[in-house]
Amino acid sequence: MEWTYRTIFFLEEYESLNGKTYHETLLPFYKEEGDQLFGHKNWGFQQGGASCHTAGRAQSWCRKHFDFFIPKEKWPPNSPELNPLDYSIWNEISR
Repeated sequence: MEWTYRTIFFLEEYESLNGKTYHETLLPFYKEEGDQLFGHKNWGFQQGGASCHTAGRAQSWCRKHFDFFIPKEKWPPNSPELNPLDYSIWNEISR
């Protein structure tokens, strides 16, 4: 069985999420959380299409620090969860 884990990061009231905050704070946080959660297993990091996710320095950081990372050039179109079967198979399964 495959598991998806979500870790929440709360910004301070005066902070806003921008490219700098994402690159310098959130990416290292998620790397550390993932390493603690999965240990030495091969785990991957998935992002959405927000501008701070697709920015060059965020993509470079991810390539350098994550063992398994899918760059924006390889993301399937219109599939935020990178799972196209979700859109077609769940309706059939629920029937």
